[in-house]
Amino acid sequence: MPAVPRPGDETTAVAIASQIPMHCDVLRDALQPLPTQVVRPSETTRAAGQVVVIDRLTDSFEAYLAAALADRLPVVVWGGYLHPTGVQELVRRGAGAYVSVIGSRDQLVDAVSAVRTGMSWLPALPHETSEGLTAGEARALRAYLVDYPAQSRQEVAQRLGISESTLKAHLANVRGRLDESCGSRLSLRRAMVARGWLDLPNHLP
Repeated sequence: MPAVPRPGDETTAVAIASQIPMHCDVLRDALQPLPTQVVRPSETTRAAGQVVVIDRLTDSFEAYLAAALADRLPVVVWGGYLHPTGVQELVRRGAGAYVSVIGSRDQLVDAVSAVRTGMSWLPALPHETSEGLTAGEARALRAYLVDYPAQSRQEVAQRLGISESTLKAHLANVRGRLDESCGSRLSLRRAMVARGWLDLPNHLP
């Protein structure tokens, strides 16, 4: 069912800044009944008077963010599952709101409504369970690397009750904070153990 509009939302137009068709469809559906249009990085001037929702995972994220902020447009960043320091960096740069990939429709609409009126909207982020890991990341990485090491990402995500894209976002965020290349499952596990981010049973290398 479409999200219930808040007072004044019917006049709020939203520019969707993404080059990923599936994400554009998800955002259009989540933002109903608000009017939406998809814009390219060079087209943010078309979004004058609108709220810009920028897909965190689109290839041109930096170009979208720079253009929207240069045009002084209210910005909501959507997608991925950012560490609290990543959210703080977005706010420092000028974004008004952040909604993770596991955020609800209501949260996205609330974020759009807030930035439209000049306010900010930020999630209640989980506390870190160890240096550099959120509770969600720790749970996802342990399942992927320790509990079900022979299963695919899709299978692990199903066991966790999350989407594969959410699990991939957790993996990408953690890899991005490591100071070394960890392309394989084994190398990622070893790097996390070396950092003290993961404890292994005795039978695992």
